Amino acid sequence: MTDPIRVVLVDDHPMLIDGLRLALDVEGISVVGVAGTAAEAAALVGEQAPDVVVMDVHLPDGSGIHALPRLLALQPRLGILMLTMAADDHLIGAAMAAGASGYLLKGASREEIVRAIRAVADGQVIFGSSVGRRAVAGLSFAPPFPQLTQREREVLALVAAGHDNPAIARTLRISAKTAANHVSAILVKLGAADRTQAALIALKAGL
Repeated sequence: MTDPIRVVLVDDHPMLIDGLRLALDVEGISVVGVAGTAAEAAALVGEQAPDVVVMDVHLPDGSGIHALPRLLALQPRLGILMLTMAADDHLIGAAMAAGASGYLLKGASREEIVRAIRAVADGQVIFGSSVGRRAVAGLSFAPPFPQLTQREREVLALVAAGHDNPAIARTLRISAKTAANHVSAILVKLGAADRTQAALIALKAGL
């Protein structure tokens, strides 16, 4: 028997959470925790090691999009499905660039949400029907900072999440010296004075 998809729900509206719990009471999906803030979401991801996080863009302690690098640093294979009222093109692009695997609007049907969770858990990228039309209309999800290598973008995301060089080294399974070298290269390429400024640049770009 296949293990159920372990899901964490992140939204600060209790009624929506209750509705999602009911909608996800289906075979093959198990809600293992709920959070109302980005900080609570990070704690739950660390504790529960879910397969999928379903989260809103707007949270009381900041943008859900800005929380994505931190969640992915904790669980690199985590699937993240944004479920929100916000249909802004910039937010959709920023979410996907930051590591989200899917984007649905809160008017989505139960079947659409369940299907999206299963797809994201399987490593697919999925959009709700209305979001998908916007993407086909020309929305681009090119990664930010094309001057950086893929590894440097990974390091920058961890810097933005507040990790020091030893923590980056452990997460990416590289030496501390290699992590430090990547950070130095990133600072030069971004024209940042220090890692704090680099983190702010990354967060502003939605990395």
